[in-house]
Amino acid sequence: MGKRAMAKCSLALIVVLAVCTGMAVTSLSKTRVVIMTYNILDAGMPTDDYSHDWYRLDEIIDLIVGVNPDILAIQEAWEWEHNWPPLESVGSKLGLPYFASPPNEDGCSSLVLFSRFEIVSAENWPDLFVTGAMHAGIQLDSRDILHVFNTHFIGERPDFNSDWVRQQEAKRLIEQMEPYSEGLAVLVGDLNFKIQELLRCAECPSCCLGRPDAWRIKPGQLLEQAGWSLVAYEEAGYEQAWVPSGLLPAAQELEIDMEKDELYRLSDHLPVVIELVID
Repeated sequence: MGKRAMAKCSLALIVVLAVCTGMAVTSLSKTRVVIMTYNILDAGMPTDDYSHDWYRLDEIIDLIVGVNPDILAIQEAWEWEHNWPPLESVGSKLGLPYFASPPNEDGCSSLVLFSRFEIVSAENWPDLFVTGAMHAGIQLDSRDILHVFNTHFIGERPDFNSDWVRQQEAKRLIEQMEPYSEGLAVLVGDLNFKIQELLRCAECPSCCLGRPDAWRIKPGQLLEQAGWSLVAYEEAGYEQAWVPSGLLPAAQELEIDMEKDELYRLSDHLPVVIELVID
């Protein structure tokens, strides 16, 4: 008998023994999931300040189709929950047939999640966040449930102590994510604080002592203390992707094949794309 035939017989024998004895067999396949998060700025419509004063949605959809994510988290999808544009139609164009946009108490929501995989649950907490946060359970082909948190923390507003409110939103979100902080989960969205400042303070803690703007990095510090690790962030630092620290080795950032000037023409935020490779 040749070596190749012997190897096949040996593998077959291992599988038979495993079935007969109940011995666990490590799967040779891995699940690859590409996740994209994007603040599309005023639903892809013309903005009131004329900074993006044309209909951008079709171009935004073309960009997303080019990235080809398995899961897409959108922020500032104003009015989409009222079925304009129809979510089913947008999902069809994206090749992402499942979607969720749980409304707030006033029937509004600016957050939408699209998925290639079935969304088996979705919830939000309208009384805890000024703009919004949502959680969806997504069943992967492996039958594992990936918990995705799509978030938009409050931005700078003259009528709010925005930094303090953002810190409270981070605390509330961490409480909601706590049951999943050691499992298969991802936090994405527009967190509205400049992550670069957090990274600089990590490199030089003494440089940040007594800083009057220390509140601005507090959400990131709270996430780290709660066991979450940063995977990727956009140039301005607001759009971010985090995973539980134990999942970090399975996560990496993916580049988008488009010039930054062209991306900024579509929105004032750059999209962030990450990949999870799950055993």
